[in-house]
Amino acid sequence: PPPELTKVVSHIFLSEIAELKPLTEVGRLTKEAVCRSNLGAWIVSLARCSRVTVVEAYGRLCTRAAAAMHVDVDCPERAVPLRKALSDLLGCGIFREYQVLTKTAYNELIGQHKFWRSGEREELLEKLCTREGHTWITKDYFFQHTSNEPNEAELYVLVHMTTLQIHALATVADFQPPWTAGQFHHMSHSCQEDRMFFFGRRSEVKSLPPVIYNSKSSFEGNTRWTSHFHMPTLLAVDIVCAKPGIRGLAVVIIAHLACLQSSFITGRTHLLFDISGRDANKRMVSFTHAIGAHRYQTFADEARSEGFIGVK
Repeated sequence: PPPELTKVVSHIFLSEIAELKPLTEVGRLTKEAVCRSNLGAWIVSLARCSRVTVVEAYGRLCTRAAAAMHVDVDCPERAVPLRKALSDLLGCGIFREYQVLTKTAYNELIGQHKFWRSGEREELLEKLCTREGHTWITKDYFFQHTSNEPNEAELYVLVHMTTLQIHALATVADFQPPWTAGQFHHMSHSCQEDRMFFFGRRSEVKSLPPVIYNSKSSFEGNTRWTSHFHMPTLLAVDIVCAKPGIRGLAVVIIAHLACLQSSFITGRTHLLFDISGRDANKRMVSFTHAIGAHRYQTFADEARSEGFIGVK
């Protein structure tokens, strides 16, 4: 645990308890004095119990955080300077008020038992995905990729801790190859179009993630893959959206994902963005270009999508 935070927690309520102790003394044997003393003793006892509760809760939180963040695993070399830059950013200006959490952790923070309360997703779709009256993500797509289905995706939110409101959201998942690509045939018998998708265009093949063949991977076998071929190092960013008016929120949540040491993120070398509206979605195109993304025509042509932009 961070030493500064541990120091603060270890001293919590100590000064208050010291100030309350004189109130437990009985100056004169009168009913009022005894009653005041009993009340002071009760308050001191309550403060001590509260202190023990906070310290124990902090210990459990540190243990859970250490396990979830895999602190015993060495951080990837490139993630170290990125994590430092992100920490520096979150320590200055308005960004001090923000924290990235999983949706489950956010629900625990606000005391919400259901993964999504009624109308919550509709509010976020309107608040985060709409610009100048145009909603860039369809409701069906947004609901599909923010569901709580196990092994479907991982959902993260950027929370404004002062108001406990969600100001940005991102979902990541395994990249789903097109179902026709090698689904029922060996690669040698697949159509030229599908083979080109997995081998990549000659001009792009060196920069594409490696392709793995696994005969057991298909939707008939009820696995996460829709094809015998998949790209295990490729992470699909299904949704990234942020509240308008504050620059940098989307960068913060994407940088956080790139630094994660979770078992789901480990080993990923590329992020893939499916941009709805393609070039018409100028904000998203500009955002991905700003963080170093490149358009891969292989994905735009062969993935049967609106167009992908990937970033290494």
